[in-house]
Amino acid sequence: MTAVVIAIPDRNRPATGALLVAGIILATLTEAIASTVLSLGRGDIIGDTYATPDEFAWLDVGYT
Repeated sequence: MTAVVIAIPDRNRPATGALLVAGIILATLTEAIASTVLSLGRGDIIGDTYATPDEFAWLDVGYT
């Protein structure tokens, strides 16, 4: 004799998987936007603060 087990999803279970995926996507988009802003404003930031490219790299690492 064989037994068949059917998994029925529990409707009372919280949606932690969806929240985790949404959080990861939000963090990725935030990082991408911050990197884009720093890349586009690099010339202005270096020119206005008289920073060297190495100092700007530290700003980039510290900000993101």
